[in-house]
Amino acid sequence: MDLQSFYYFQEVAKDLNITKTANRLFISQQTLSNHIKRLEEYFDTPLLHRKPKLSLTYAGEFVLSFSNYVSNKERNLNDVMMDIRNVDKGLLRFGASVMRTSLVLSHILELFSEKFPKVELRISNFNSQLCLNSILDGNLDLALVLFHRNGEKNFDKDLNYIHLIDEEIYLCVTDELLERYYGDDAKELKKKSKDGARLENFSRLPFAMLNNHMGRTIDFCFNEAGFTPKVRALSSNLQITSTFGVKGLAACFVSKSSVLTYISDFKRDDINFFPLLLDNEVLCQKCYLIHRKDRYLSQYTKMFSELLIRFFTFIGKLSMDEIIHEEGLSGLHPYLAAEYES
Repeated sequence: MDLQSFYYFQEVAKDLNITKTANRLFISQQTLSNHIKRLEEYFDTPLLHRKPKLSLTYAGEFVLSFSNYVSNKERNLNDVMMDIRNVDKGLLRFGASVMRTSLVLSHILELFSEKFPKVELRISNFNSQLCLNSILDGNLDLALVLFHRNGEKNFDKDLNYIHLIDEEIYLCVTDELLERYYGDDAKELKKKSKDGARLENFSRLPFAMLNNHMGRTIDFCFNEAGFTPKVRALSSNLQITSTFGVKGLAACFVSKSSVLTYISDFKRDDINFFPLLLDNEVLCQKCYLIHRKDRYLSQYTKMFSELLIRFFTFIGKLSMDEIIHEEGLSGLHPYLAAEYES
């Protein structure tokens, strides 16, 4: 059996389109088809249904599972050999949302690249579910994923989950918007919500809503408050909904990570950040770093993981006020670099 044929079979299974896969891999369709044919001849059974459209046969599903297993073991062996030979080059496949990728890389990439300048960082910007699936399939080495409350019940036994941060979710409202809808009561509402906001107290406001993981978490708060929000905007992009918030067009929802990522938009004294309450507790989304339990972690993968852990440990200790005025961020780089100074 040719390992390359298994690799090509994996790639075809991703697209279920020979033309698309061949173009993506920069090989001819005939070459790709020949590799699939070799596997089918070896196992003496069809691995793909050709009609009405390309799909895996029952046997093909088993071959794909085996291909993923072999691919993972081959990567493990290569990384072990490179560590033994003290080779400082390799490939690290990392998955996270666009926002979190931008945030963490802006702070850890320089340190990582100084230590491992020959390591290629291959980034996939996926949501949490796609990151999870890609880790399980062996297509990513590390990923950042989010969970709702009690999400630990859905942990997969084949993965390691490293808890990074319980990230508070904030209701973000400008003074002008509050005063427009609550008049003289705005000042009292601000005082009342300083340490925790109940959405029923803000039911008059229009909202810029999120239709992503964070948005689904916030839906629990609207259900508890017992009202349907007046939606001014709906997007999966936090930067878009935050724009409505900072311009005073609607209330929006943010986290420390999103504020840090788009910090220039929030550096104003007329923006309020109220911790969002659910069941009398501040609502949080849990962020984890995940990898397969059977995945060998090379020296550069370990360093990248350690930098992520230290980064989120640091920002987890900062208050929103320290983040907005950037008082606490001055110590971030020395904190990240301390462990790697020679």
